[in-house]
Amino acid sequence: MTELKNLTGYKLSLQDRITEQACQLFTTHGIKAVTMDDVARQLAISKRTLYEIFGTKEALLLAIIVDYRKKHGELLREKLSGCSDVMDILLVVYRDKIEEFRHVNPLFYSELSHYPQVLQGLQSDREEQRRQFLKFMERGISEGYFRQDINYTLVEQLFNELGRYLMKSELYRHHDIEDLFRNIIFVTLRGLCTTKGVQRLDQFLTA
Repeated sequence: MTELKNLTGYKLSLQDRITEQACQLFTTHGIKAVTMDDVARQLAISKRTLYEIFGTKEALLLAIIVDYRKKHGELLREKLSGCSDVMDILLVVYRDKIEEFRHVNPLFYSELSHYPQVLQGLQSDREEQRRQFLKFMERGISEGYFRQDINYTLVEQLFNELGRYLMKSELYRHHDIEDLFRNIIFVTLRGLCTTKGVQRLDQFLTA
């Protein structure tokens, strides 16, 4: 991405507008279907200006994802602030993911694999994700919802690979995202739960 110090104040002010509009275009139509010309035309700016701010389409895509994760993370933390235990958190995250997937063209996810810098960026905070997962499971154990006799470091690796498989196989293009969660994610999660956790999870699934 072009260094911020090399951009004029006007071009800096365009960055948020560009990422917001480009995000809407990419998630609606897919990445390949949207050209830099389309983005520039949508914003009524020149393609030259767009390239001066984001040197490549991949740089723009990475900026979109970074910006989305930051803003969405803030909104999600706000939603989670009212949760009393890990099962409440699971419910909120589940609903959040369902809403997210239903507003995004499946092509957006499948076409991400063609952009190595973006994939690398998505993996850059892998260690923090692992730490948060283990912290979450430890809390669930202390609250009596998750079993103590499980190697959660191994479970985290398995969940990570499961996520990779779901994206690589593009099952989300052929099955409703809610069905994928209920038949794959929650079935796996159920095996980690205590009797108390299973009862709470089943209450949620049958609601």
